[in-house]
Amino acid sequence: MAMVNSSQIQKATDLVYQQVFDGELYFSDLRRAVENNWSLFHNVFSDDLNRFSESMKVANKARADAHAKPIEREEFESAMSAINWLAASVRENA
Repeated sequence: MAMVNSSQIQKATDLVYQQVFDGELYFSDLRRAVENNWSLFHNVFSDDLNRFSESMKVANKARADAHAKPIEREEFESAMSAINWLAASVRENA
């Protein structure tokens, strides 16, 4: 992956599966990982990179757990729509 340097790759290859998720992994990192490897994921997300990217950005922006801020109803509804599309894409196509 282009966003990961060689020392991170070596470190990751030495980890067992659960340890990969014990460190810091940001929502935006997941978005970039999929974008940078779109050829592996395009079928899961209906070959719609723009919708995938925007849905991930909208969902991330509304994450009160990570951003510790209140969220307006309109923003919540927009985020839920994005999350539902992402979840349905994975559920139906992965």
